[in-house]
Amino acid sequence: MIPFFCNLPMPGMWPLCRLLDYLHVPSRFVGTELQANPVNCTTGDHSFHPPFNHISNYRDPGKVNINTIFSPDVWLGLINYFPDPSQTTTPNWQWDKFVKSRRGYGAGSTAITLLDQNYPTRFVRPFRSAAAGDLVPPISATPNLAPDNEIDATLLRPDPDPAHSNRPLFYHDSANPYDNTNRNPFFRYQGIQRLGNLVTTRSNVYAVWITVGYFEVSPAPINNPAIYPDGYALGAELGSDTGDINRHRAFYMFDRSVPVGFQRGKDLNVEKAVLLRRFIE
Repeated sequence: MIPFFCNLPMPGMWPLCRLLDYLHVPSRFVGTELQANPVNCTTGDHSFHPPFNHISNYRDPGKVNINTIFSPDVWLGLINYFPDPSQTTTPNWQWDKFVKSRRGYGAGSTAITLLDQNYPTRFVRPFRSAAAGDLVPPISATPNLAPDNEIDATLLRPDPDPAHSNRPLFYHDSANPYDNTNRNPFFRYQGIQRLGNLVTTRSNVYAVWITVGYFEVSPAPINNPAIYPDGYALGAELGSDTGDINRHRAFYMFDRSVPVGFQRGKDLNVEKAVLLRRFIE
């Protein structure tokens, strides 16, 4: 990852941080891409002319979704105790900054379980691509869900501490002889570069639980679309009066990196993306 910034101090400047949404370092793991025969790729109107005769399998193994990290132990394992290898206890100062930045409110608290009734989630400002920073629902609470600048949604977002808001979140400052950041800027941005290779902002594999229950419905007592958008009121669950409730449960593992066709209202080959299914009666 290239540590540069794109906050727009004046109109007309290009948001260069979007460049990082289109550039990446290919995975070094075997089996993540197909190497086509260069002899068969030298002609034709395509983008796989040698030395680019590699076709991705659309898999990035080994990367952790930074938005799903809930444990400081996982965080320390991810950063390998950087920048202080001697600190083996949790939480540490980087974990605290990470929690505050991703949560987006309650700057004085480092508790990851903190929940504000004015917000729909504990993670108001998740890590996203620069182009997706504004894809948030409008709310009246302060601070708002949308970041001030596109870069504030990415790994290059600023430090949540007001005293260091001009620094990146994973900025490292040290005067130690072995990692003096004034002598070599590599140490200053080492944390950002490390995370850029190890984390992602999206998940491709999901565990899905589905529970189906049966309920009585009746016409809505009043015509109020805000309360009864479908025109019906939900009643008691079938069997609740006799203790004979019948529910159907299922568990699925879904991998959206498997290419499948999609057409609204039709089931094409989506079954290929379902890795595991279990029905529990």
